[in-house]
Amino acid sequence: MERSEFRNELFRIARELGCEAAETYYEESENFSASVLNAELEQYKVAKECGLNLRVKYGGKDGYAYTESFDDPRALVCRAIDNARVIESTDSHPMIGAQSYAPVAVRATPLEGVSVPDKIAMALGIEQKALAFDPRIRRVQTCEVETGHSRFELHNTLGLCAERESNEAALVLSAVAESDGVVKDGFAARLNSRADDVDGLVRETAQNALFKLSAAPVETGTYRVLFKNSAAAMFLFPFVPLFSAEEAQKGRSLLAGREGEKIASDCFTLWDDPFHPYAPRAFDGEGYPTRKKAIVENGVFQTMLHNTKTALKAGTESTGNARRRGASPVGVGPTVLSVESGEGSYDEMLQKLGDGLMLDDFGGLHAGVNQISGDFSLMASGALIRGGKPVRAVDRITIAGNIYALLNEIEAVGADPAFTVYGAIESPSLLISVLSVAGK
Repeated sequence: MERSEFRNELFRIARELGCEAAETYYEESENFSASVLNAELEQYKVAKECGLNLRVKYGGKDGYAYTESFDDPRALVCRAIDNARVIESTDSHPMIGAQSYAPVAVRATPLEGVSVPDKIAMALGIEQKALAFDPRIRRVQTCEVETGHSRFELHNTLGLCAERESNEAALVLSAVAESDGVVKDGFAARLNSRADDVDGLVRETAQNALFKLSAAPVETGTYRVLFKNSAAAMFLFPFVPLFSAEEAQKGRSLLAGREGEKIASDCFTLWDDPFHPYAPRAFDGEGYPTRKKAIVENGVFQTMLHNTKTALKAGTESTGNARRRGASPVGVGPTVLSVESGEGSYDEMLQKLGDGLMLDDFGGLHAGVNQISGDFSLMASGALIRGGKPVRAVDRITIAGNIYALLNEIEAVGADPAFTVYGAIESPSLLISVLSVAGK
C-alpha cells in the first residue's frame, strides 16, 4: 500500500473506532559510511530505514503504535487504541491543527552528489595524508566518511501537514603518534558544511597526537582554565536536560521555576536556534512552528524548553521544542544550541588566560555528570599555558565542580564557535576564572 493511501486509511479507521484524533509521524533515512584501515576498505555500509509512528487520541489519552510495513492499517490503529486504554496519566497532550511555517532551505553539504567510489577514495586519501604528515604518526585508528539523508512527515486529522528533509555529512579521523616509547592518539572531525576540509582534518588530528607526546599531569590545585571551543560544547552537552520542561516537571532539574533568575555570568548567553545553518527546521516534532529563543540571556535564565504537553501543564505556550524519533512518544529537546560569541580569537583567549590550563578534551561525560545536582567529575586533557603560550601537553587530570557554579565563573567568551561531535551544540572558547583540578 502506498504511504499516503496507508495514512488515509489509518485516519478513516481511527475515526470509525471512536478516536477523537489521529496523527502519523513518518521518518525515513538513508545513511552511508565507509571506513578504511591500512590502505584497505575495512567497512562499507549503506542502510535504508523507514517507519511510521501512529498516535491516537482515545478517551482523552494518547496511544502510540509503530510499524515499518504499510499493509495492515486496522491492526496498527487497534494497537494504538489498546495502548491508550492502559495509560494511567491524566495529563493532556494536545494535537495541533494546520500551521504556517517560515521557509527553510534544505541544508546542503559538500558531499552531496559525490559517488560511492569517490567517497571511498576520499577515505583512503585521508588515511594516506595522515600517515605522511609526520614520521611519528605510526598508524590510523579510525578513518571514516559518512553521509546521510532523512525525511520527516507529520500529518493528522486536524489538518496538520508538515514535511522536511535534511542532509548530513561527516569526516572522522583518529591517528596514533609514537616517539621514544610514548604513544598518544589524536582525534578530529569535520561536520556538514565543513565535510570537505580534508587538509584541516588531517592537520588537527596529527598535531593533537604529536603535541600529546609531551603530556603529563599538573599539580593538584585550583587553576584559571580555558575550555577550547569544541571542548566547551562537549562539556555543556550532558547538561542540556537541565533546560527541559519535561525533566523539570518530573523533578529532575534544579532550574524548575527559576525563570528570571541570574544563573550564569553576564557574558553568557545561550540560544536555541532552529534556523541555524547547522540543522535548520521550521517545525518541531509536533509540527509546532519553531522560533529562535534565548534560554539564558546575559546570565539570566529566560525559559524552559516546552512541547505542547509541558506548556499546557505550566500554563504557557510551546517553545517549539517537541522531540520525536522513530517509535518513541513525543518528548522535549533542543533544536540547535548555540552559545553567543563574545570577542577574541582562540589565540587572544589564550592571552586573556595568561597562566593556567587549556582543556580540549573530556572523558566520562555520562558517568561523571549528575544531571540533577549539576555536579561533575571528569577526566581532562589539554595544555599548560604560561604567558598566553602553550608550554606542554597535560593529561591524566580530573576536573571537578558544579555546573551552576561554573557558569558564574565564566570570565570571557571567545569569538571562535565550534560544534561538538556529540550533538547539535555550538560554543566558542570559554574562560573560567577558577576550577578545581586533581593531578599529581
